[in-house]
Amino acid sequence: MMSHPFHPRFTVLATVFCLAGCYTAIKPTVPRDGSTDVPLLLIDGSQAGVEAPAIDVMAPPHGPVDAPILIDSLSSMGGSDGSSGVDAMDGAGTGGSGDLVSTGGTIHAGGVDGSSGASGGGGMGGTNASGGVSGNGGVLGTGGSGTGGTIATGGGAGGVGSGGTGTGGVGTGGQGGVTCTGTTTRLCNGTCIPVTSCCGGCSGNTPICSNGTCVAKTIGDTCSTSTECATGVCADGVCCNIACSGQCESCATASSKGTCVPVTTPRTPCTSDGTLCGGVCDGTAANRKACVYAGANTPCGPTAQCNSATNQASTAVVCSGAGVCNPATTTPCAPYRCRTDGVPTCATSCPSGQSLCGGTCVDILSSDTHCGVACTPCGVSTPKCYSGSCVQCLAASDCPSSFGQGAVCSESHACQCRLPSAGNVVQNAGFDQSSSGWTMSPLATFDASKDADSCSGSGSIRVTVDPATANFGSFSRCVPVSENTQYFWGYQGWQGQSGGLVCYLTFFAGTTCSGNQLSSEVLQATSPLVGVWTTNSASASSPATAGSATIFCQLSGLGPGWFDQIYVDTVNRY
Repeated sequence: MMSHPFHPRFTVLATVFCLAGCYTAIKPTVPRDGSTDVPLLLIDGSQAGVEAPAIDVMAPPHGPVDAPILIDSLSSMGGSDGSSGVDAMDGAGTGGSGDLVSTGGTIHAGGVDGSSGASGGGGMGGTNASGGVSGNGGVLGTGGSGTGGTIATGGGAGGVGSGGTGTGGVGTGGQGGVTCTGTTTRLCNGTCIPVTSCCGGCSGNTPICSNGTCVAKTIGDTCSTSTECATGVCADGVCCNIACSGQCESCATASSKGTCVPVTTPRTPCTSDGTLCGGVCDGTAANRKACVYAGANTPCGPTAQCNSATNQASTAVVCSGAGVCNPATTTPCAPYRCRTDGVPTCATSCPSGQSLCGGTCVDILSSDTHCGVACTPCGVSTPKCYSGSCVQCLAASDCPSSFGQGAVCSESHACQCRLPSAGNVVQNAGFDQSSSGWTMSPLATFDASKDADSCSGSGSIRVTVDPATANFGSFSRCVPVSENTQYFWGYQGWQGQSGGLVCYLTFFAGTTCSGNQLSSEVLQATSPLVGVWTTNSASASSPATAGSATIFCQLSGLGPGWFDQIYVDTVNRY
C-alpha cells in the first residue's frame, strides 16, 4: 500500500464503501483560519477486490491543510465484491469487504468521538471467518466511521456485509452470512436446521412434518378435524380410511387403528330393558351400522294361555323387536269360552254343539233346557234332547212305566213296548197296536187292554169258545224258515183255566205254507197257573225240504185265554 503524508490535525470523518467503479471526491472544508488550500484526496481501488471510496476530510479548527492526503485502496482476496455501506449521519458507514481474506489494516487509529462531528479514526481491517451462505447486512452503528465487516473465508463464497447507519459515535461493520455444512442441515431464517425438520413448523391442514415437508395426517394419526387428515375423514379421534359413524363400527380399535371395522361395543348403548330382547352389536359386517335386536315374536316370558277357570286369555310374553320385552295382555273371553282345540286364546264363537243362550255358550245338542239353536226347553212328552231335538228317550230307562217292564228306546228315540229280536221270523209277534198280518177266526180278537208287559198301546190276541157250537177261537200266520235248522218257539199265555191254551208249528215245503205237511210240533200250556202271564217254549228242527211253517194257536178249554209275544227263532227268546 502506498502512503502519503497528511497533517496530523486532520481527522478522517467518515469512510464510505461503494460498489466497483464508484469514486467519491473528498469535499474540501474551509479551515477556521481561512485557508482553502486543501488538496483533493482519492482512494483508488486498483486491486482485485472492492474499490475503496474517497474519504471526505475536514480541516482541523486550528490549522490549514498543508499536505495532500491519499489513501490507497484495501486489497481484498477471493470472493465476490462486498456491497457498499450506507451513509451514516455525520460520519460515513464502512463498506463490507470481500468474502475471503481482507488484508487491509488500520488506516488511522483515531479516537472515537461520539458527540462531536470531528473526524473519527479509521476502522479495523476485517478478520478471517469461515465461509458460507451470504449473511444479512450489518447492525446499525451508533458511532463514527467504521471499516470492513467480517470477511468469510474457506468453503463457499462469503456473504456481503452492508454497513449500518449510525448517529454519531463509531459504527461497526455488518456480519457476513451463515453457511450450513454437510447434507444433514439446511438454512432456515438464518439458522441451520436438520433437513428432516420443517422450517417454521407445520400447522393447519398439513400439521405433520414428514422428512422436511409439511403434510396432512395419515391413517391412524390422532386428529380433531377431518381437514387434518389426508383421507379427509377424522373418526373416533383418528384419521380413518373411510367414513366411520355406524353404531357398531370403530376406527380406533387397538388392532386396526385407522381402519373402520365392525365392533361389539356400540357407540351409544343399544336399547335394552335387561332381557334377551335388548340390542347388541354382533361384530358382523352386515350389522355394523346398527344394533341387532331379537325378533318381534321371540319369547321372553310365559307362553300364551287361556284360563278356563277365569275364562281369560293371556298373550305370550314376547320381544318387541326394538329392545323391549312386551308384557302379556289379558282379555276376557265372555260371552264365549276358551278355545277347546288346544289353541290358548278365546274362542270367537261357541264350540261345536253349543250356542249362545242367555249370553252364555251352552250345549244345545243334549241340554234338556236349551235344546237346539232356539235354546228350547224340552217338554213332558219329549223330555230329552238329542242332537238338538227334543225326543222321548235316550235309553229304555227314560221311558215311563206305561211302556211296561219290557219297554225299549227305539233308534228314533221313541219309547216302545218290548220288541222281538231280529232273529224272530214272526212278524207283529207282540201285537203292538193291532193283529195285522194274522189270520183271525171269529172267536179271536185283538185286545189292547191286556199286554204281557203291561205296555200301553200294545195288546194281545183274546180267544174264546162258543159253547153252543163248540168252536174255539184261533189265529195263525205263515212264517219263513230254513231247512235242517234247529228252532226255538214259544209264547206268553194267560189262561182262564189250567191247560186251556195250545199252539202248533207245522213245516211245509216251499214258502207259502201250502201243500203237504212235512212235520208238525205241538206246544200245550202246561202251567197250572191261571190269571197270570206264563212263558211256554219248545224246540223243533225243520225238515230237509222245509221252506215255510204255519204257527197256529187256539183256546183248548173253557177260556177265555190270551196269547202274546209269539216267536220262532234260532235262539230261545222273544
